[in-house]
Amino acid sequence: GADVVFNLAEFETSTKSMNAFTIGSNTFYGATVLNNGYGKASDYDFAVYSYGFAGRVIKNGWSEAFVIDLTNGTIVRIFDGVNNKYYDADNTTGVAGADYFALATVSIDAFETLKPYEIMVLGFNGGMNGNAGRGFLVGNRTYGATASVTNIEFNNPLTEATTIKSIVVDGDKYYVSSAVKEDEAVTEIAPFVIYHYGFTGTLLSNSHGEALVIKDGKIVRVYDGANGKYYDADNTAGIQDATKCTAAGYLTEAFASLTEGEWLLVAPNNGSAGNAARGFLLDHRAIGKDVTVPTFE
Repeated sequence: GADVVFNLAEFETSTKSMNAFTIGSNTFYGATVLNNGYGKASDYDFAVYSYGFAGRVIKNGWSEAFVIDLTNGTIVRIFDGVNNKYYDADNTTGVAGADYFALATVSIDAFETLKPYEIMVLGFNGGMNGNAGRGFLVGNRTYGATASVTNIEFNNPLTEATTIKSIVVDGDKYYVSSAVKEDEAVTEIAPFVIYHYGFTGTLLSNSHGEALVIKDGKIVRVYDGANGKYYDADNTAGIQDATKCTAAGYLTEAFASLTEGEWLLVAPNNGSAGNAARGFLLDHRAIGKDVTVPTFE
């Protein structure tokens, strides 16, 4: 049987140093790994994402993604973004990848196939040490090979199917496992909060966050509390104007601006691990971008 060494811990987004990542008889020592989180590909050799992860997965085109079944420690799917090939139980020697993923979004496409007890190990395009992690995966593309990782902790992949959906801004995704709170007197900071025009409760108390004003599914104004900047159709590059947006008052200023048919998508400061949710909105401070938020039954 496979020698799979995983220390399954409570969820913690972090960076760990892996003593070893072994596929078959080949080992990659001393890797730097991103553990269920978001960052720059250039800072890591690998990323590990587990089934049920809620947050932002790095979109990394032309990367290499291996899906590992933790019940037996074997590779069950390979998304080969370098050679545009795909491997699974029905395609053990690989087939053209076009029917299974897009090269530009291979990391996202692979993540979205995860099932209970599965993790994805991603070797980055543009990763550390001249893409060394990606190169290791490319050199070990063997369906069914055993894989073991030592000295890394990540959340126990969910053992039952769960519903994961995504907030989408301009095609970019942030995964959520439950509905975003809407028009509530929210006291606990969350990754995202929604307020509609006409809300009569108490707004969340928060500074230095991000608020997008949405109408008809598109961004019409941005209140950038992280940088004290304001964006609208006349200021598409953003301006620093304390009469429109301040770091301390971004949320009340954004809410006060709402007119009928408009609503706010807010990413509070410190509302998510590593401020990933705020960073997600920061990356999309542009008027006219499409925004969709999922509903849960």
